[in-house]
Amino acid sequence: MKQNFFNYRLPAAERLWTICLISLTGFLAAIFFHHFQSHYLGNGYPYNSFLFNPADHFKDFTNTLDAVNTGNSYGSRFSVYFPLTYVLLTPFTKFNAITSFYFLFSLGFIFIVLYCWNGLKFIPKTQRALATLLLTATSYPLLFCLDRGNLDLFVFIFSCMFVQKWRKSEMINSAFFLSLAISMKGYPGIFGLLFLLKGKVKPVILTFALVVVETILSLLILPNTITENLNLLSSNLGFFQKNYIMSNQGIQFATSYFNVYKLFTRYFFPDFFFQILTQILL
Repeated sequence: MKQNFFNYRLPAAERLWTICLISLTGFLAAIFFHHFQSHYLGNGYPYNSFLFNPADHFKDFTNTLDAVNTGNSYGSRFSVYFPLTYVLLTPFTKFNAITSFYFLFSLGFIFIVLYCWNGLKFIPKTQRALATLLLTATSYPLLFCLDRGNLDLFVFIFSCMFVQKWRKSEMINSAFFLSLAISMKGYPGIFGLLFLLKGKVKPVILTFALVVVETILSLLILPNTITENLNLLSSNLGFFQKNYIMSNQGIQFATSYFNVYKLFTRYFFPDFFFQILTQILL
């Protein structure tokens, strides 16, 4: 039987090496581009690196921890995580910020490496080691999180744990991990659709019930009143939307495909871009 092109699916190993090749190509292209900008054109930051300002290493984490330490988690305009995040960080205010960073992000990095390694059991060990290296060392989102100390790394880890439990049909455990991811940042909520793909409605209800409980408890634990924290969070999200979604601030460091859409439409369909974006967000 002749296979339809649109139904054709590459074997797992071929898909893996295709992804690795794309990632490595992009990584090497970025290194070459910034090396050329720096050493041949004499351009400084931000043209000499695809990472953030070297003087600002780890500041996403250390600034957030400082805000928690002062008792005003939403005092910074850049505090846009949901309340559970700041509760989880509270124990680490007892330690030096840089020490806490190295401890937490070392654990996070080890988790990612092991997660990749364990997910590649379908290829020989030597190839597994190479693929794991490529998937981690050339991954811009991972490098970005480590460079900035960005807490999205832990949103991703909770999402990974959700997927792992979901694949094993451990619905209660998967709902728990998904709720943690959502309670840090809302967008993993889209993964609730995966329960529906298996015809499971109760885990969806459980997930969002847990999110409500985790959020309310976190708001009760955090300093300031619930209303004050929610108002500050809403204000910070509005600031972030205006400056990082509607405008181009930080676009060269973003890890979302949405920024590819922004770049394309701004140059070719600027009026269409703002019309659609405004209708969606405002």
